[in-house]
Amino acid sequence: MDKDVQLAGEKLFTMSVCAFTGVIILSTICGPLKADTMEHCVEPSESGSCRYCERGWFGNDCNDQCQNCNIGGCNQTTGICQQCSPGYHSINCSIACPLQCRESYGNTLCDRERGRCSDGCKPTWWGSRCENNCSNRCRNSICLYSDGSCHLGCEDGLYGNYCNKPCSAGCGNNTCYSNGTCLNHCNVGYYGPSCDGNCTDHCIDRECVLGSGSDLPLCTKGCIRGWQPPYCKVSCKTKCTTCNDSGECLSCEGGFWGAFCQYQCSRNCVNNSCNSDGSCAGCRDGWYGTHCDTPCPVRQCRSCFQNKGTCGRCRAGDLDDAGQCVSAKSSRITVICATAVPILVLVAMSAIILFWYRRRTRIGQLGTKDRNAPLEQEQLQTEM
Repeated sequence: MDKDVQLAGEKLFTMSVCAFTGVIILSTICGPLKADTMEHCVEPSESGSCRYCERGWFGNDCNDQCQNCNIGGCNQTTGICQQCSPGYHSINCSIACPLQCRESYGNTLCDRERGRCSDGCKPTWWGSRCENNCSNRCRNSICLYSDGSCHLGCEDGLYGNYCNKPCSAGCGNNTCYSNGTCLNHCNVGYYGPSCDGNCTDHCIDRECVLGSGSDLPLCTKGCIRGWQPPYCKVSCKTKCTTCNDSGECLSCEGGFWGAFCQYQCSRNCVNNSCNSDGSCAGCRDGWYGTHCDTPCPVRQCRSCFQNKGTCGRCRAGDLDDAGQCVSAKSSRITVICATAVPILVLVAMSAIILFWYRRRTRIGQLGTKDRNAPLEQEQLQTEM
């Protein structure tokens, strides 16, 4: 027996029971609404039954009303709808479409066979019948109704089609794209598109970036003491405190010099340290020269000038004008002599000047006396 005919027979039996009890009920128990007359019959048959019913009615007498049928009405014999009214599905169109189905022009539509939503789901729902909640990991809890994927993105800190993967701890502002690459810069200490690489502790302040065409990160501020740039993965040579990217030393530990700090500074350098070319910045007492390898030439000299070797300070005594160290006694004699000689010279010159002056005065007096002698003789003769 055809399934539709069997179902229609069951419905007619139910309607007969309801009619017998005198109850008109619109329910799945009592079946469709019944009319008392054949007023909905369009064309009666010769046998007294109705051949054609008005749209929306069915049965032998056309006094049974179609339920939840669309404009096309229902089968006149079985009462099965040609098409369900919007919002209903199933063979009898007796089951409402899921509430989470998206509305279209004010109607909720779903397929008749399984009740699958025809126009998708309302926001925050997904599934063929919109029976699933979108994940709250999706941005604003909105997802694709077909598979529940978060097509509008994820809440901060998550990525992936379903936002079920955490962004790297190195992502700035804890945000990343759907493929896990960081949206902003990396936090300090991390590098790479996903900021999931750790900068080495040998980078100053642990700051690095991924170099162009390289898988190794470059230390942006350089290396800490003792490590070779630009990756700070290789240590500098022994005794080398800083070096360049070729491994040559830029500075050495105290007491060493050379391109690889392989030479020892002169023991006579002050503080046992020297310049990058091995020259001493200063010499210990008693030595001079570029490398402080020559003893001071002046006897009893404590320290001498590095570039000339002239004495600057004596071990004992004083330094004379000639740059020689003399004893304290000799120094006093020298001072006395230096003071007395000018005085003696001055006294001698004064004596010479005085002697010359007196002699000149006496000579002048004798000349005057000789000129006056003839006059005196004339006076005497005249008086006689």
